[in-house]
Amino acid sequence: MRFKFKIQNSKFKINLNAKYQNLNQRFCHLSFVLCHYFVICALSFVINPITSFAEDKTSSELITKAWAAQGEKKFEAVFQYTQECIDLYKEQADKEHSALKDYPAKEQAPLSDVAVAYFIQAEALMRQGKLKEAKEKFQFVVEHYRYAVAWDPSRGIYWKVAGVAKESLDKINAQLGGQAKEPKEPVKPKGPKTSITLYDAGTEEVVNYEKYGEFTNIGSKEYKYIIKDQEGLSRAVGEGIYPNTTSVRWDPNFQKLKKDKRMAGSHWDFVNSPDLEAAFLKWASSTEPEGVRLYYTGLILEKSGLLKSAIKAYYSIVAHYPGAIGWTYWHTPWYVGQAAIAKINFLLRRHPELGLRLSEARIRIVNGYDNDISNDIIITNPGKLEKISVQTANILSKVKDAFGKLTRKKEIKKTVGEGKVKLVQYQDSSWQVLVDGEPFVVKALTYAPTRIGQSPDEGTLGNWMREDFNQNGKIDGPYDSYLEDSPGKPEGDGLLSDRQSHKPVGDFQLMKYMGVNSIRLYHHPKEINKELLRDLYHTYGIRVMIGDFLGKYALGSGAPWNPGTDYRNPEHQKNMLESVRKMVEEFKDEPYVLFWILGNENVYGVACNADKDPEGFFKFANQAALLIKSLDKDHPVAIASGDVIYLDRFAKFSPDVDIFGSNVYRGDYGFGSLWYSVKEEADKPVMLTEFGCPAYAEGLTQEEAEEAQANYHKGAWEDILCNMNVNCGSGNSIGGIAFEFMDEWWKAYEPSKHDTKGFFSGPFPDGYMHEEWLGIVSQADGKDSPFKRHLRKSYYMYQKAWEE
Repeated sequence: MRFKFKIQNSKFKINLNAKYQNLNQRFCHLSFVLCHYFVICALSFVINPITSFAEDKTSSELITKAWAAQGEKKFEAVFQYTQECIDLYKEQADKEHSALKDYPAKEQAPLSDVAVAYFIQAEALMRQGKLKEAKEKFQFVVEHYRYAVAWDPSRGIYWKVAGVAKESLDKINAQLGGQAKEPKEPVKPKGPKTSITLYDAGTEEVVNYEKYGEFTNIGSKEYKYIIKDQEGLSRAVGEGIYPNTTSVRWDPNFQKLKKDKRMAGSHWDFVNSPDLEAAFLKWASSTEPEGVRLYYTGLILEKSGLLKSAIKAYYSIVAHYPGAIGWTYWHTPWYVGQAAIAKINFLLRRHPELGLRLSEARIRIVNGYDNDISNDIIITNPGKLEKISVQTANILSKVKDAFGKLTRKKEIKKTVGEGKVKLVQYQDSSWQVLVDGEPFVVKALTYAPTRIGQSPDEGTLGNWMREDFNQNGKIDGPYDSYLEDSPGKPEGDGLLSDRQSHKPVGDFQLMKYMGVNSIRLYHHPKEINKELLRDLYHTYGIRVMIGDFLGKYALGSGAPWNPGTDYRNPEHQKNMLESVRKMVEEFKDEPYVLFWILGNENVYGVACNADKDPEGFFKFANQAALLIKSLDKDHPVAIASGDVIYLDRFAKFSPDVDIFGSNVYRGDYGFGSLWYSVKEEADKPVMLTEFGCPAYAEGLTQEEAEEAQANYHKGAWEDILCNMNVNCGSGNSIGGIAFEFMDEWWKAYEPSKHDTKGFFSGPFPDGYMHEEWLGIVSQADGKDSPFKRHLRKSYYMYQKAWEE
């Protein structure tokens, strides 16, 4: 598929706005709590300011070293490396830039590196307080390298060098007393707010496909639905749903909206438009491949509340186009048929009043765990979508809730572990965690409270486990945070008097009120405060999952950032195993430990080669798991992978890893086929090690955006809960870790500003990931950081869902 970058100048971001941009599967989130910090601190070499530059170096190598020196504030070395890059490659870079008429689809070396070299020099000058000199450098980048695009490996995004330089210029102008340019208003979604009234809703609410054709070769790669009465099926499904591709043009609104120019532009511009009427007609008449066209048509019908029509559109994909493929922002395959089944199950679970049931529908993609679609084999069972009584539908929707009561089940088939934390599998194939013999569902958060203004990019990121800015002898975030005075919050939340008095509550207490029973931390690069975590456990009842990055971001391996950790390199292996050993020996006897976690999305690469050599990575991960088990029998071992990338390799080469954990961002419907895929390939318990949604969306008020975030989290948790039960899902879910407790303001480069930039397209309320807005809790107006808190609607959603 051909891709095209659409540059949105007002936001200095790049949106991979080609076909199939906005969804949904294998969507990676490449910036964990301290991600950009690793660019600086994970580099193992030490910059020597008098290094000889005699040998040839690529522009990329010089820039990598310049960034490292910048992080260590070795400014003399910064200028040596950057000037070397400029002297060697500027002439070639200028030729490349002169040939450009628009932004390139990806970075171009040495053009990108030379532009970044000037940018780094300007940053170094600014950090030294030399604002006038910095201003000249930034201005040079803006004037000479307008189309330079660079890759930020820690955040996983492309960034426009001149655009970010212009932001820094505005900042300097303000500091120097100049007139900073007023920020542009956010781009609003296209069109007025409308709803859909169907001209042709179809003659059947639930289409009887056997009446109009034949399902053949069900459960095999030769599956096909053969239409025998196309006219009858077209009448049954209604406008916009295959094979009815014509009646949408007879819709009286079609010509009217075209005349009013409400349908002008690309259909991709309408994916998140509030003008649902125009969006439906635009997508229903688009020329996208049918599977993708039907998915977005269904999505828009769903947004308009036409749920039965949306389900017809989704099921049409399953029946006719089960092997349809789209592409995510990251150019990974998105299997549309699997997403369609997940959407139907989500809607039926959420809306039992529809009186519908989908049974036995399953699309399996053999060889579908990598980015090569050429060898994919599609095995399809379309199942049966049928009417049932609303009473029966209500009973089915309660199955997940009944399991959530943590009733101890019987007939244990398999036990993993010998200590106080065990994993058990029952005869019905479902899994459960037992802690001290009692059932335990993981209800966890990533917790990393960062003071506004701190940034790993500027080397100012502190250790929240030690910070005491008000010097009262207590750690700030855990004990001294307080709630903004915000009337209208739910009664009985236990926090009203504290909110009104601004009395310190502390994040640990807020998490306890919320129902959190565990958090996720890594033992490096920052020191862990054991006494703090002991109090977290003893006073607040919250356990800790402790992780080792296992060479991601080159942490623990001793490798340089470029090319990063090599999982077959004996020296790297030795260093990483020593890091794992240190972690286990230091913490195995601590009462708060729940699990060990290995890695963090290593399969996506970033200063490691797990993306290029997944076999080598998973074999080494198994070595690390065996080492842990030789040192500690009390706590199971999990991996933190990325969606289901290389799941088949995990199943084959990591048999001694007890839990398949993964960071997954698929949308408000939950996690789709992930559960069955893991059950089929590995038969391991599943824990979502990261999932979440921003509380900001263009075109929505703050209250509406918070509501959208809460709905996303609700759908995710319902799916996690459903898949604890074989009568509702796969039975292998043991819980999840929501990302994250509190917003971090540094992620869009300006740490003192709560930035609304969309980093990349994805399955979020406005189609973009706004990384600075992922918190279940915010820092309110930011005026008293790190103390002031605002509890978002997601907080109350989890408080209700997690109460036992």
